[in-house]
Amino acid sequence: TRVRYNCPTFGNNGSVYIAGHNKDGRGFHSVNQSLTTANWVFESGTEFNATPAIGADGTIYIGSTNDNLYAINPDGTEKWNAIYGDWAASALAIGTDGTVYLSAKLNDDADGVLKAYHPADGSEKWSVSLTGANTEQGGPAIAADGTIYLGNKGGTIKAYNPADGSEKWSYSTASNGPIEVVPAIDNDGKIYFGDTNGMSVSYTHLTLPTNREV
Repeated sequence: TRVRYNCPTFGNNGSVYIAGHNKDGRGFHSVNQSLTTANWVFESGTEFNATPAIGADGTIYIGSTNDNLYAINPDGTEKWNAIYGDWAASALAIGTDGTVYLSAKLNDDADGVLKAYHPADGSEKWSVSLTGANTEQGGPAIAADGTIYLGNKGGTIKAYNPADGSEKWSYSTASNGPIEVVPAIDNDGKIYFGDTNGMSVSYTHLTLPTNREV
């Protein structure tokens, strides 16, 4: 099967989880660490382009191109599913309280969305829409204080409150290039990301932040 837009995720049970994109091999695959034995394949009828995340209880969360987010038990059976929007090839993130965060394309108008889900049943905690700022690639990153950082194709990175999705602040790069990566956060709270115009940014996590652009 062809793999695109995502990377493997490792479980503490010795499994490797890989999302597949192909007419014949499409599906979400669990294999052993030597990649020689298939444990199971979870199928949704369409491709999986997103990078999965694994909860503390071993539940695997993965978005499909059929507009659904799936929670999958370690044995490959479905726990629940929830509709997120229109399309996603992003990486999921999980908060310390187990909340599952997914960014995606919301509709045919190329609006973006960031959604937070309860891990037990997939019910939605909150949802934030971004007009004309698709978020189907990249994905959210979570800081030590729970703040969620997400870039979008409008060339802006935003900080969100984990309690209700309210916006803390917003920053646009000098090049205004689409941000299609997951931000990285160091131990000092600095945020690192790049855009498709070739700009890399380090951003200091403050109320009135300073920045360095390279």
